[in-house]
Amino acid sequence: MPDNKEENYEHNSYKSIEWIDTGRRQYRATADTVKMWMCDHITFNKEIRDLSDTLYNSKGLYSRVIDYIVALPTLDKVIYGSNNKNKRYITNREKYKNALSKMKDDTLTRDIIRKLTKSGTYFGYFISEELKSLKGSFSDYEIDAVAELNNKSNCGVISLPVDYCKIVGTENSSYVLAFDMQYFDQFRTNGLSQRLMRYPKEIRDGYKKYNSSKSEKWLVLDNSKTVVLKARADIDERWGRPLGLGAFLDILFDQDYTEVKRDTVQRANGQVIYQTFPEGNKENKSVLSSAQQQKQHNDVRDAIHNRKNNSGVNFFSIAAGTALNELKIDLSILDKIKDDELIKKIATDLGFASSLLNGEESNYSSQQNNLDLISAELFTWIKQIESEYDKVINANIIRDDKCEIHLNYLPMTHLNRDKIKNNAKELYTLGRGSLKVWIAASGFNTDAYIALMEEELAEGFDEKFPVHPTSFTQSPNENKPSEDNPTNENTIKTKSNDANNNPSPKGGE
Repeated sequence: MPDNKEENYEHNSYKSIEWIDTGRRQYRATADTVKMWMCDHITFNKEIRDLSDTLYNSKGLYSRVIDYIVALPTLDKVIYGSNNKNKRYITNREKYKNALSKMKDDTLTRDIIRKLTKSGTYFGYFISEELKSLKGSFSDYEIDAVAELNNKSNCGVISLPVDYCKIVGTENSSYVLAFDMQYFDQFRTNGLSQRLMRYPKEIRDGYKKYNSSKSEKWLVLDNSKTVVLKARADIDERWGRPLGLGAFLDILFDQDYTEVKRDTVQRANGQVIYQTFPEGNKENKSVLSSAQQQKQHNDVRDAIHNRKNNSGVNFFSIAAGTALNELKIDLSILDKIKDDELIKKIATDLGFASSLLNGEESNYSSQQNNLDLISAELFTWIKQIESEYDKVINANIIRDDKCEIHLNYLPMTHLNRDKIKNNAKELYTLGRGSLKVWIAASGFNTDAYIALMEEELAEGFDEKFPVHPTSFTQSPNENKPSEDNPTNENTIKTKSNDANNNPSPKGGE
């Protein structure tokens, strides 16, 4: 290289930094910032919710845990009433069932669970009025404003924008909700009419009143029509907490650590070679002239590039005393932190045993215990959902204080279905249990199953296809007595570890 001109050949790795835009300001999700949010989750609830949504989209472990929780319950249900002798009981029960069907309650409930898990809070409004149908042509802005339209006889729950809602109190232990009418101001030039169309009359009228005076922006909504839920929060707290709040610091650290490792690997894959020219009589002065240095630099560079891209012989000459060296990359960062340990910590922060996610280590019994704990928390949320459904459907559809109907989602998951089914079976066969619960626990739609039974009975299936006479079908007693209090040491260990339910190794090994 010319001795009178210094050139630098440098590779810079750019690491993208994600910012959380809350609408009020932008935050960089650093450890210190997140700690500040966690100390006051009420004030910084929007920042926390936005970060949770960002991590759900970018961090696979976090999104998998949330998706597993959403998919965990089977949502098999029983619809009942406490006053079944009332002459309106059957009619009211059918009304409740039809309302759930029109609401598509399975899909709606899972959507609510996902929002509770990601945000800790859900706000919805029950619509049973007749709204205008969607007709005509629309611009891009207008069509984007249309989220849900109901027509004729309808039943549904629309989600309200969380940023514009606020819990202002309770009524009969149900949260009272206020809605910020300023929400619609952002659509005044683009699609306001279509945006308002998806909202019920109470909110449309509230916006008209606000728009005429621009005062009293908060509209307290009819409590009998709102669905308000919080997860992991006290009754008097305004906001719930996302599932991952306690894990955010570890998730962000894992994300940064992964980026550092990826950058290190990329730099390690790019080899850096440098040459030192032979020194002359004067210190720090090469014996080669500037032209010779430039030529030798180009020769070495071209030879190295040709060696990577072509086969064959590359020949060049260099001056005596020239040294070629490789710039080494420090790879120790790749071994300093064990990925498995970090993943285990994040999973534990989220309430999941890592063995549930990767299928490694642990035993079946401990995994089952962990799932039971997760399910216990999940069904406290589902119990809230049931209560809100009961409130809005009884108030707006049934409208009968003396014969109210209630919903109960069975405490059943895709993993404990057999246990619940066996419990229902024992209650039915040995006591005074419910056939409908047994059917529901078996995974069938109760009404469809009973309708099929009635149809088969009417067609004489019992006479045409009698049950095969076996010892099991003829005996009134159980054929396999169980030992509830075993004394054998190995039996006790097997039962405590639930080893009989452990999947057998391949080949029976």
